Amino acid sequence: MINDEKYFALLDTGAERTCLDLSEARKLNLALSRHDGEVMFAGNHCKSEVYTAEVEITCAKHSVSYQVLCFDLVGKDQVLLGYDLLSNKKIDQAELCTLPYAPHKW
Repeated sequence: MINDEKYFALLDTGAERTCLDLSEARKLNLALSRHDGEVMFAGNHCKSEVYTAEVEITCAKHSVSYQVLCFDLVGKDQVLLGYDLLSNKKIDQAELCTLPYAPHKW
């Protein structure tokens, strides 16, 4: 969950940062700050505008306030859980691996 909204998230161990699609960030009325710096996405330089936002991420029974990158994600995924979140000691990796899976409705 992000800010009490349920999302299906792609667990992407190759992603250094946790990301939220920019359109979803705007739907949640997040305070967006322009990100200074380069962002690589799927091996390419991100050409869209990139922002950061503070969110509350809940996985299983743990919640953590977290800064995510927000930009136009490629594909249908709205949330990418990156290695930064996996290395956060407040989020239990074992719980992430046992979260129920439900396929996307395309």
